[in-house]
Amino acid sequence: MGYDYYYERKERIHVQGGIKAQGGKKALGGDRWWAKRWIDILKSFNMGARLTRGATYARSGQVLDIVISGGRVDARVQGSRKTPYSVVIEIAPISPEKWDRVIPKLSGQAHYAALLLSGEMPEDIENVFNEAKCPLFPDSERCMESDCTCPDWANPCKHIAAVYYIMGEEFDRDPFLIFTLRGMTREELLAKMGLIPAAGPDDFSLIAYPSDPLPDNPREFWKGGTVSASLPADTLVQPAISASLLRRLGVFPLWKGSYSVFNTLETVYREASKIGLRIASGENISDACESESMKLSDE
Repeated sequence: MGYDYYYERKERIHVQGGIKAQGGKKALGGDRWWAKRWIDILKSFNMGARLTRGATYARSGQVLDIVISGGRVDARVQGSRKTPYSVVIEIAPISPEKWDRVIPKLSGQAHYAALLLSGEMPEDIENVFNEAKCPLFPDSERCMESDCTCPDWANPCKHIAAVYYIMGEEFDRDPFLIFTLRGMTREELLAKMGLIPAAGPDDFSLIAYPSDPLPDNPREFWKGGTVSASLPADTLVQPAISASLLRRLGVFPLWKGSYSVFNTLETVYREASKIGLRIASGENISDACESESMKLSDE
């Protein structure tokens, strides 16, 4: 004798300080190509409404936290019950043997290193993984396992689906998280590619330059000063990707403004880089700032 499992559906508990998806309807889950690729792959698994019903949860900040590690994602999602639901998503890591086939190919192309170090995922990087017969992204739903402590038997439930979208935005801000999920941290990958020492610092610098100490008086800091003579002139180039470190910080959950924090500050970072280059080349600080300000007003 069969029976239908039934549970009373209740309104979700709205929370403050959760991780809110920043993208609109077209960019939910991230707007850079690899983030879109992640969402497109999930949609190709014919999850249908099971995936899309998590969109509201992702936009409203119901995902409280998320941790992406080797082969596993742990998250908490606030639903209709007082205790948040625990979500676990598992994706089989790439084996060390296959990584050993991938890394030499990545190391052999200079543009891979340049883009990765600037926070970008090369558009043809999937070819490298496919040639090694270890797709960078899951190629079927069978490669993924997910579980949620909610009473909904559907998989993915809306809580898991919300985490899928937030994963996309996490990948969007930091492409190295994709490698982490597949079993290779950023530091391990860059070290194996020969870009940083095996125990190198967590920064984006290929060369360690001596740094001048900050002045004790904050007012002296804001007056500026001369460029250190220890900095080689040929390194004075504008970054390929502006505000890459800011992008890695992700969304600001407590931000209540009408505009995106990143989109606003990214413009500041980009223009500051231009001014900094002009000052470093010997131009007067006032002239450089005034010139860039006039360009912004014209735009």
